[in-house]
Amino acid sequence: MVRMMTVILGCLAMVLVLGACAKKSGYRSVDEVYTKYDTDKNGVITKEEFASKWTDKQKADTAWKKIDSKNNGFVTRAMAGETPLDVWSDAESNNMP
Repeated sequence: MVRMMTVILGCLAMVLVLGACAKKSGYRSVDEVYTKYDTDKNGVITKEEFASKWTDKQKADTAWKKIDSKNNGFVTRAMAGETPLDVWSDAESNNMP
């Protein structure tokens, strides 16, 4: 009986861990990125718009450098499409509240 309960609890723990990991999978589309960061809805994400969603401005600056590879100070939808979604997600995973 104890062994059965251990197995059940182990399985439940595994499901919870996998569920938590699934939630952290990141963005599925550029539209999701723009919904969050393009606050004035003009199709351009500026460094200021990006940084405004972060609590740690130094981390925001570091993340922005990964995203704005051309160092323009902004990213358009076309440019964002050139940046893999995992780069956006990885950059954001460093955003600590």
